[in-house]
Amino acid sequence: MAKPPSLPVTTKDNTPKILAIWRILLFLMMTFQFYNNLPHLPTSHTETQNSAALDRMFTLDQFEWILTTMPTTEGAVSFNKNLGFLLGLSATAGFCYPLSSLMFSLLYARQFFYSAANFTDHDYLFILLMLITSFSGADSFLSVDSNFKRLGMDPKTKKAQAESPPASLPSSVAHRAYSIVVLRCQIAVIYFFAALWKVSERSERA
Repeated sequence: MAKPPSLPVTTKDNTPKILAIWRILLFLMMTFQFYNNLPHLPTSHTETQNSAALDRMFTLDQFEWILTTMPTTEGAVSFNKNLGFLLGLSATAGFCYPLSSLMFSLLYARQFFYSAANFTDHDYLFILLMLITSFSGADSFLSVDSNFKRLGMDPKTKKAQAESPPASLPSSVAHRAYSIVVLRCQIAVIYFFAALWKVSERSERA
C-alpha cells in the first residue's frame, strides 16, 4: 500500500513582522507622549495650576533623588525633550536597537517617576512594555538595523539561506516567540487587576 505524500515542512515565521509592527506603534505613541504630555521641569520650577506641583504631596519618597537629575533651565529642558524625541524615533525605526530603545525607556521612566500626575497602572505598564520590547528582538524586521545587516551580507550567504531553510527553529525565533507571550501576559495581568479594582470600586459604591 502506497504511503500518502508527506506534507511539506514550513519554517515561515511571522513573529518578526508582528514584533516590528508592535515596536513601531508602541514607540511612536510613547515618543508623542514623552514630547507633548510628560512634564519636563522640576516641581519647584512649575507655577501653573496644571503643573505637577499641585500633586507634590503624592510623590513617592524613594524617587526624590530623581529631582536632582531634572533639567532646570529652558535650554536643558529643550535638550532633554529633543534627546528623548530622537531616541524615541530611533527606537521606532529600529536604529541602534536595542540601545536607543533602552535609553528612551529610561528617559521616559525618569520623567514619569518624578511626577505624581502620571501615577497610574497604565503608565507603569507602558514602561514595562518598552523594556520587554527592547529585549524581544523586535528590530529583526522593518528596521534600519536589519536593512544594514542585509546590505552587508554576502550574496552567496543570502542564496544559501533562501534555498536551504533550517530544519529546526533557531534560538532567535524561539526568543521572539517567547517575547510575544511575555508581552501578552503583561497586558493581561495589568488589565485583569484593573478590572478587579473597578468591580471592587463599584461594589463599594453600591
